[in-house]
Amino acid sequence: MTMSRVPGIAVKTIGAVAAGMLSMGAVSAFAASPSPTPTPTSSATDTSTPTDRHSDRRTIARAVLDSEADVLGIPTVALVKDLEQGLTVSELARADGLTKSRFTTRLAIRLTLRLDTLVDHHVITAQHAETALRWIASGHIPFWDGAQRLK
Repeated sequence: MTMSRVPGIAVKTIGAVAAGMLSMGAVSAFAASPSPTPTPTSSATDTSTPTDRHSDRRTIARAVLDSEADVLGIPTVALVKDLEQGLTVSELARADGLTKSRFTTRLAIRLTLRLDTLVDHHVITAQHAETALRWIASGHIPFWDGAQRLK
């Protein structure tokens, strides 16, 4: 799939993914694993089984978290630690002089590249990638307001 038609969408997409990430406890799950590159041999695909209905969600959630860390210029592990300590992505972005709009644009670009690779390697579908990018483009930035713990 070519995401060249998606940059407009890319500037709007991932609240559902963020909600899914929070409901799956993605922050603590990501803290234990290193940052993979989006290839068929990434940790997200290594742990998937044919009956794993949510492997695509975890793969996209990981791509989003990695992309957020890239935009902030920090390793994913550092972002996870910051989130666990109560910091928000918005605070981290402001510290780098980024507005939500600028952060969203940069996130969409980096995420598009990651999702394109995942689609090209048949790890996720083009539809999943487009849905995730639509959420980001609509202003839903995972962890923008922090990582709320589920009780």
